[in-house]
Amino acid sequence: MLTSRLEVPYFVKSSAEFERSHPYGSSARVRIERQARKFAMPSCEEVDRINTRLRVGGWY
Repeated sequence: MLTSRLEVPYFVKSSAEFERSHPYGSSARVRIERQARKFAMPSCEEVDRINTRLRVGGWY
């Protein structure tokens, strides 16, 4: 999914279920989209750390 305003990607288990429970324009959807950037993403942070090490070490 993408947030409606800034098109920031976020993931849901089932888009059909999410659309039913959080319809476009609803306060529930707005609340979720505002929180999308606040979730911890340890896997993404690990990839960033690895990429940084590879660039610094000359492997990139």
